[in-house]
Formats: sequence, structure tokens, C-alpha cells
Amino acid sequence: MPSPAREPWPMKWVFLAILLCIVPYTWIALRYRKPAPAAEPYADRVERTAPTTHRHLSLKAERPAPPNTEVPRDAFAIGRATLTPLPPGLPQGLLDILGSPPRLPASVNLINVPAEIQSGEPVAIQFTCHLAGEHDVLGGADIYIKENAIVILPAFESLDADLQARTLNERVRITIPPGTLKPGAYDVRLMAADNGYVWQWLVH
Repeated sequence: MPSPAREPWPMKWVFLAILLCIVPYTWIALRYRKPAPAAEPYADRVERTAPTTHRHLSLKAERPAPPNTEVPRDAFAIGRATLTPLPPGLPQGLLDILGSPPRLPASVNLINVPAEIQSGEPVAIQFTCHLAGEHDVLGGADIYIKENAIVILPAFESLDADLQARTLNERVRITIPPGTLKPGAYDVRLMAADNGYVWQWLVH
């Protein structure tokens, strides 16, 4: 004779058993678990990209540069920077961004820059560059800023075939807009194909 079927537990006992397991586990987990840092995807992305990021400005050149009598009195307000000659060549990190070495004037010299500047004021940079050919003129400069390092690369504009530059030694002025640089100390490089110069800026 078959044995009678066993009746299932009442649901209230099932719920009670679940609660008796879950409540102690939850209390222990909350009491002893170490808090994990909150996910910050934007901050993580910035941290990964910041070491290789350069801020880029393309500036037009005034040519020929105005004579000293036309330069604003406060353009070189707090003395002139001390220049140190550099051999040719760009930082490897910048070359990686550019992809290939840029076309630069043969050389730069007679650089006139301030030693200290105000963050809210424009910064005038005057220099003479020796052009590579008679069908080139200096159109401006590309400026790359990474943290407290600045690299200035003079940029060419090509003339029509029936035109030629009046001189291969051109005096130009580049003006960095106000507010571009935050207060701090900067190493600045102005580079050409065969030479370059470095100086320090103190921005207030």
C-alpha cells in the first residue's frame, strides 16, 4: 500500500527560514565590508590622456614686426628673459603628436621676450627668422603647451609662383592672447630647423 504523500512546508516557514539567513548575512556584510571607491569614468579618462595631451594654439604673425616705439610700453614690462641656445630637435612627445617633423625656418635669432608676465595680459614675442626659400613668408606660429612646458614653432605661408619674399631675414611679432597661461613658472622653447632657444617665464 503506497505511503501517503508528504505535504509541503507552509510558505510562512519558508519565508522565515530565508529571513533567518539573509538578515545576519546582510548585517555582517555591511558591518565589515570595506568601502570601494566610487567609479569616476571621466576622471579615469582624464588621468589616462593627460600625460600625452598638448594644448595647441595657432597664432598669426605681424610682419614686419613694429619698431620698438610702436610696441606697447608694458609688452616687456618686467625685464627681458635670459635666452639659452639649443641644438635643433623637438621633444619626442611632441613629435609623436605631429607625426612627422614640421617644416621650420632655417634659424631664429634676435629674440625679444619678457621674463615675467601677467596672466591677464597679452604676451608679445619678437624674433627674426631666416626663411628657407624666397617663395616663403612667415605666417604665424603653432604653440604647444603641456603642463609647464611651451614649444613655439614658426609656421610658413607659401607665396604664389610669380611672387617672392622681399628678404629672407624677416622680423615678426607673435602675440599670445591674455588668459592663455595660468600663473606659474614655464620653460619656453622657440625652435627652428638648425637652432632654437629656451627661456623661463614667470606668470603672475
